Amino acid sequence: HFAPRPGSVYRALKQLAKWRWVVEARYDRLHARPAGWYFITETGLQALRTWALETPTRTEAVHDPAAALARFYFLEPIAEPGEACVWLEAFERHLGEHLNMVRMFERCTNDIPAVRDLKATRKWLAHAPDWEVHSRHGNLALDAPHALHSGLLQWARRARSELAEDLARARSAQAEEEHFAHVQAQRTTTF
Repeated sequence: HFAPRPGSVYRALKQLAKWRWVVEARYDRLHARPAGWYFITETGLQALRTWALETPTRTEAVHDPAAALARFYFLEPIAEPGEACVWLEAFERHLGEHLNMVRMFERCTNDIPAVRDLKATRKWLAHAPDWEVHSRHGNLALDAPHALHSGLLQWARRARSELAEDLARARSAQAEEEHFAHVQAQRTTTF
């Protein structure tokens, strides 16, 4: 974590250079301070790949999805086809498990003896949903994970579906190219 200020960025770049994950190429400019370009090294690329491909943990998917999605952002240029789908499957699984746990909690609260007694004596509103056990703020607080995690789960499913379609198209195009090359090779050998 760092603030995007020059002091932080240059300090981070120097640390990356110290680890040999990037290399600096300096050049002199007329009437100005020397400038530098930073290029990622093979070691740095491997470190980035290892970090980005690390599947999200349940804690991360539920409590810090932004950190997980930061890794997902870097997958495209460094991941093999299909690896992003595996990453998304783990993300989906953790979000789904969390939502199931929240639903179980809501069901369990309806099984509290005081709530059963209220419902049995008809002091409970007949039209109230099962989760109305909680206060107004409690209901809103329990609704937040549904909204947040359900939205993330829908996104992950859609993203995985789109990537799977892209992968299928790429495989189909590759198969067509291979078939065309094979047909061309047969034509040239027949003459």
